[in-house]
Amino acid sequence: MKKLVASVLLAALCATAVQAAMPPAPIYTDRTDEQGKPLPFGRLPWFPNDRPMGAGPYPAIMWADPTLPAHVLYAPADLAKAGKLPIVTWGNGGCINAGNRFRAFLSEISSNGYLVLANGIMNDKLMETGAQENPPVPKPGDPPRAPNPNPAPTATNAHQMTESLDWAFAENERKGSKWYHKLDTTKVAVMGQSCGGAQALAVADDPRITLLGIFSSAVGMIPGATSKGLAAIHTPVLYMHGDAQRDVAYPSARANFEAINNVPVIEAWQEGLGHIGTYGQEKGGANGMVAVAWLNWRLKGDSKAAKMYVGKDCELCVGPGWHVFKKNID
Repeated sequence: MKKLVASVLLAALCATAVQAAMPPAPIYTDRTDEQGKPLPFGRLPWFPNDRPMGAGPYPAIMWADPTLPAHVLYAPADLAKAGKLPIVTWGNGGCINAGNRFRAFLSEISSNGYLVLANGIMNDKLMETGAQENPPVPKPGDPPRAPNPNPAPTATNAHQMTESLDWAFAENERKGSKWYHKLDTTKVAVMGQSCGGAQALAVADDPRITLLGIFSSAVGMIPGATSKGLAAIHTPVLYMHGDAQRDVAYPSARANFEAINNVPVIEAWQEGLGHIGTYGQEKGGANGMVAVAWLNWRLKGDSKAAKMYVGKDCELCVGPGWHVFKKNID
């Protein structure tokens, strides 16, 4: 009897420890937008581009490479220490032309040992540190909205995802390149948020891709967005989004998950999480936690990261406010 009680207590303590390790739902900043709604995106101080960032073992820097001018790159500051790097491409929410917009989130990914290529130029630092607003709710009779004082010159496009891969694969084979045989071209993730997620889905049939991460996006969510459809998906795919009240992607992401049966697929959404996510928070907030674990598990075989997703009692499955659906995973 004593052994049984001890076992029950131990199980309870382990469950409590797992939940304690998960972030509450969600971690908002103290800022509000013009609608009075909280801004979960986050706002970190600005640092010079060569300031290593990210909580992973290989703090990362960002820069613009003249041979890939429509992108911003992120990589560990100490390449020798990081070893061979898998490749991650990223499409921004709103297809915004600012590869530095998601710096906190992308630096966190890169600091875990990845080369990240983000669509968009190195834009004004205000694009990097400013708190992103929730989508405006127009009212009848409202005057036209004033233009953004710091607009991105143009929007990005899905072809830039392909440009990223072409460049990385070529640099990995070019003698004299700093990337010569330092990239793992067998491990390639394509990811994006909202409009950027649509960009990722638009190139999902590229045979070089081995993993997808779709954040607050889905096939069919954005009117007019080009996509080859769910049939193009040939790799494991993660859909992460917010709840039905705060994330416009909710119904489409749910429908995409239900329709996919041929590859491993996970859908994870968090109560209270909005469409614009937590990307500007330290470590990228909840979005950063989920993305890093997905990449480390599927591209690096990290058994610790796998616990986030694998099993009936996976860390996300028992995390506060999380709802997880899986196919071909357990």
